[in-house]
Amino acid sequence: MDNDIALFTIDAEHSRDLDDAIGIARTDSGWTVRVAIANPSACVAIGGEEDLAARKQGATIYRGRQATRPMLPRSISEDQATLTAGVPRSAVLIDLELDQGGGQVGTHLSLGEITVLQRLSYMDVPSIASDQSHPLHLAMVDAIAIARGFLKQRRARGALAFLDQQQLLLTDEEGRVQHFAAGEMVGHLLVQEMMIAANAAIAELAAKSDVPFLYRSHEPRISAPRGLAAAESFEAWIAGGHATTAAATERLNLIAQKARYTSTLTGHYGLNVPAYAHITSPLRRYADLVDQRQLVAMIQGSPLPYSQNDLNAIGNELFEASEAVAAETADHFKAPVLAKARAALEASAQHALRNLADNELGQAVKAGLAGTFAPALVDELLRRMAAGTLADKISVRFIEGRAAVPPAIAHGFILMVRAKPAAAVSFLHHARAKNLVSDFEVQFEELSGPTFKATATMRDVERGATYRAVANDSKKKAAEQAAAVLALCDLMGVARPAPSAEDEAPAVAPTPTTPQEPPAPALAPLTGNPKGALLEYCQKHKLGTPTFESTLAGPSNAPAFVCTAELALGEESLSARSDPAPAKRRAEGLAAEALLVQLVLRLARANQAEPPVAPPAPAPEVASAEAGTAPAPAPSAIDRGRSIQRLQEYVQKAGRPLPAYEFVEMSKTPSVFECAVRLDLAGGTLEARATGPSKQASKGAAAVLALGQLAAAAPA
Repeated sequence: MDNDIALFTIDAEHSRDLDDAIGIARTDSGWTVRVAIANPSACVAIGGEEDLAARKQGATIYRGRQATRPMLPRSISEDQATLTAGVPRSAVLIDLELDQGGGQVGTHLSLGEITVLQRLSYMDVPSIASDQSHPLHLAMVDAIAIARGFLKQRRARGALAFLDQQQLLLTDEEGRVQHFAAGEMVGHLLVQEMMIAANAAIAELAAKSDVPFLYRSHEPRISAPRGLAAAESFEAWIAGGHATTAAATERLNLIAQKARYTSTLTGHYGLNVPAYAHITSPLRRYADLVDQRQLVAMIQGSPLPYSQNDLNAIGNELFEASEAVAAETADHFKAPVLAKARAALEASAQHALRNLADNELGQAVKAGLAGTFAPALVDELLRRMAAGTLADKISVRFIEGRAAVPPAIAHGFILMVRAKPAAAVSFLHHARAKNLVSDFEVQFEELSGPTFKATATMRDVERGATYRAVANDSKKKAAEQAAAVLALCDLMGVARPAPSAEDEAPAVAPTPTTPQEPPAPALAPLTGNPKGALLEYCQKHKLGTPTFESTLAGPSNAPAFVCTAELALGEESLSARSDPAPAKRRAEGLAAEALLVQLVLRLARANQAEPPVAPPAPAPEVASAEAGTAPAPAPSAIDRGRSIQRLQEYVQKAGRPLPAYEFVEMSKTPSVFECAVRLDLAGGTLEARATGPSKQASKGAAAVLALGQLAAAAPA
C-alpha cells in the first residue's frame, strides 16, 4: 500500500459521520485513485445489539440535512469509526488504476490504517482547484478532471448521466436529477463520480471472485428504452428545460422500477452496468456494512460471514425498511397537505387553488376522482394544463382514473400533450406499468422521402378494446410521439384531432374489439401552421405580436431545437415552451400551439374569446367534382354568423339536407360547449367538431371547420 497518497474528505459542513476519503497520485502510466472507506465492521459485531438495530432501520434517516435517526450509535458513526482528519483510522482501501486516457485498467483492494490529511467542504473544492499555492491543488485539479472523465464515460455507455452547470443540475447513479448551489456543484460531481467508480469496480471484483454479495439492482420497466436510446431521450428531455427535481423523478418512475438490493446480478439500468453495489457509506447504510464484512473476510482469507441466502433475506428486509420509511415520511406530510387541499376546495377559498403545490393539488384531484370535480378545480386544472405546468404525477392520475375524469379535463389534458408530444410515450408506458393497457408496442416502417411510419397498438384492459394509431414523420422519434398522442386520445376517450397539413397520411382509426362507450367530444384541430394561427388570433383580438426564441440543444449528431413563445399582455405575459424538436420550424409550431391554447382558455374564462380553433387558410372557390353541386366556399377568417349562413347556402345549392348541429356542455366553469355539425352529402357524411365559450360560438367554429374541409376536399 502506498502511504504517500494524501487523503482528504469532502462532505457538507454539518456532517459528522464521514464515510469516505479520496486521494489522487500520478503514476508513469496514468493515475491511482484511492477511495478509503471507514471500517465500522471492526467495532460492530454481527448479531450484536447495534447490528440488529442497524439492520432493522436499514439506513440513517434524515429530515432535511440533519440525521434525525443515525443507523449506528453516534459514538460509532461520529466518533470511533468516522474518518476524522489527523486521527489514525482503520479503513478499507480501493485503488483504481487509470491509464493516460482516464480509463480504468486495474482494481486493488486492501485493509489498512490511514490518516486523513484534511477535511474539506463542497464549497472548498473550486477554491483549492484555483489556488496553486494550496498543498492539495494538483490533486484537486486531477480529481476534478478524472471525475468529469468518469461522467463522460458513463454517458457514452448509455448511463442516465447528465451535467448542466448552467442549470446546476447533476443526475445521480439512478438518473435522478439533483440541484446544487453554484459553489458546491463541482465538489458533488467529484465525490459522486469517485464513489460510483469504486462501487462498480468492487461489485465487478466480487462477481468475478464468486463472493456472495449484496448488489444494487435497478431494473427498467418492460417498455423502457435501453442503452444510448434511453440516455439520449433523457438528456434531450432535460435540455428541453423540464428538469425540476420532482418532474424528473416522475419521469424516471415511468421507465424504471425502484432500485433494491439483491443477491443476484440483474444489472443497473441507471448506470447501464451489469454489476453495481453500495460499499462506500457503511456508517449510514446497512447494505454497505454487510458488503464491507464480506470484503474484509475476502482480504483476510477468513470464512465469509454471509451466504447468498442470507444476503437475499437481508435485501428483502432492507427494501421493506425503506418502503416503511417512505410511508412514514409521506404520512408525516400528508395531513397538512390534505387539510390545505380541502380548504382550497371550499367555495370561500377558490382563489387558494392557484397557490397549491403539486402534491396538494394532487390530493384535490384524488378527491375529485373519488367524488365530483368542483368547478374551481376544473378551472385551475385547465389553467395549468394550458400553461404546460401541470405536474406529471397529477397527469397520470387522469389516466388511472379516466372513467371519472370530466370531458373538459380530458380535452385539456390531450391539448397539453399535443403541445409536448414526447410526454405521450411516457404516459403510455405508465399505463402499461399500471396494467391499464396490455400488448403496447410501436413498430416502424421507413417509407420513401425519407419518411418514418410509426404504428402504435395496444389493448385497453378495462374496456376490452384494441387501438391502432399510425403517424408519419421525417424523424423516427417524432413519428413515434405523434402515434402515441393518437393512441392516448383513444385511451382517454377523446376523439382524435383531424390530421394537419403536415401529416403524410391520416392516422388509422381505432378498431375496438368489443362495444364501448361513445367517445368524449373531439378536439378542434389546429391548423398545419400553428404559428400563423397564433399570429392571426393575436391580430384579430388586438393582443400584440408574440415573440419566438429558439435554442439549439442535444448532441451534434442529433440536434434538437427548443422554442419559447411569449406574448406581453399589459403588465403580465404568457409564455409557452416546446419539447425538443428536430427542426426549428417544428419547435416554433409546438410553442405557438401551446401559447394559442393558453390564450384561448384565458379569454374563454373571461367570456371574450373565440373558440379554440385555428382557421383554415384562405383558398379560392373551386368547382366540385360532383356534378350538380355548388362550389365549396373557403372562409378567410373566423366569422361565426357568416360561416353558418354560407354553409347553409352551400348545401341548399347542392340540393342536400340542411346541416345538423348537436351540442354538448363540456364545462360550466369555465363555460365550454362542443358542437358537432354533420352534412349529408352525395359522397357520404362530413362531420366537424369545435368548442367555444357558448353554443353560438362553438356552432360558428364548427361551421368554419366544415367549410374548410369542403374546400380542402374539392379538386384543384
